[in-house]
Amino acid sequence: MIGLAAGMAVHLSGLTMTATLATVVNQIAGIAGPAALISLGMALEKYGVSGNLGIASVTSSLKLLLLPGCVWAASRLLGLSPEWTAAIVLTSSVPTGVNAWLIANRFGVGHSLAASTISVTTALGAITVSLWAYFLGA
Repeated sequence: MIGLAAGMAVHLSGLTMTATLATVVNQIAGIAGPAALISLGMALEKYGVSGNLGIASVTSSLKLLLLPGCVWAASRLLGLSPEWTAAIVLTSSVPTGVNAWLIANRFGVGHSLAASTISVTTALGAITVSLWAYFLGA
């Protein structure tokens, strides 16, 4: 949260980073994704998916089907254009990200469920995102 607030403050103030600072920030940003995937891979190795397949399937269904459905309904009720509706529905239909596991790790609960849900949504995400895109005509 602090990083987001600081980044927004710098952006809104119009300040620019020096070339050296920009290089450091870009290098850290470049390693964040791979580091998160390595962390998640270690969690999956430790917890596996089989013990949580039932509940992970439910949470994955909620994430991949119900959430985008609710976003679609809300966008229709608000009268958003088809382009905006497609954009926000497709954004809401992507697989669960590593942040779920990072939050579970931070609070010390739900590591296994978060890792399983990320795995299941990633495995099924290509299918469900494609179905939502077809439904939306995107």
